[in-house]
Amino acid sequence: MYKTGTAVRGSLIVLILRGTELDAVRCAVVASRRVGNAVKRNRCKRLLREGCRALRAGEGVRGVDLLLIARAACAGAHVNEVRAEAADLYKKAAAAMVNGRQQTERAEE
Repeated sequence: MYKTGTAVRGSLIVLILRGTELDAVRCAVVASRRVGNAVKRNRCKRLLREGCRALRAGEGVRGVDLLLIARAACAGAHVNEVRAEAADLYKKAAAAMVNGRQQTERAEE
């Protein structure tokens, strides 16, 4: 995911997106020790899972692998903030992924 995905950074989370040939949306969440103690990390992971649920419920999200990484500010965030940032970062990553494909196709021609 780190090498082949498209990464977009926000203030609360980092989203890495990679397209797949599956029709499903697979989601993984990560909260490292930089976020805080175990209580804060677990809270961040719960928030990130909720952000994944919101993305899966959204229209047009199919055939991708998502990796959501918590940043330190995520520990004090509200669930609505995480949902909104996840949706915003997904749009940016999807646009960057499409632009990257178009540039790659042009270079191959």
